[in-house]
Amino acid sequence: MVTREVESDGSDALVCAVIDRLGGSRGFRGLWEGFGMRGGGVAITSAWESPGVVIAGDRPDDMAAAARRVQDLHGGAAVVSHGKLLAEWGAPLAGLYSTAPYGLVVEQAGAVNGALADLGCRWPNPLLALETLTTAAIPFLRIWAGGYYRLRDGERPGLVWE
Repeated sequence: MVTREVESDGSDALVCAVIDRLGGSRGFRGLWEGFGMRGGGVAITSAWESPGVVIAGDRPDDMAAAARRVQDLHGGAAVVSHGKLLAEWGAPLAGLYSTAPYGLVVEQAGAVNGALADLGCRWPNPLLALETLTTAAIPFLRIWAGGYYRLRDGERPGLVWE
């Protein structure tokens, strides 16, 4: 969960993008620290309260491949490292829900979490961390297709380059 803003030179940050997936033209790319993932990209469509695809990573080609795979699945999550698909979870119902049997969904979501852990993510449930980046339920800095949004004061801070 995002619990605070930090100043960063970006050297240890992941790129994190949110793109409107309902046909709008909005999209935003920012920085995210603390997730721990290195050497790949992840994309999900099950972001809370945001009809967007969340894409994060440190390898642009892997981030793009993960986003394309999620598009092919008609929603869900995908993890790619060095051009190889490591794990995926399909969610073709509104990009949020699977039509697969429960046991398979649990297996696939677990594989996505496991692939993220293998790439260095130190969160106990990396999928949940990605899903909550966009929610207004937690009053800290959020990212959505319109940019960063700080809920406690309504500010929309941008990136500052010096």
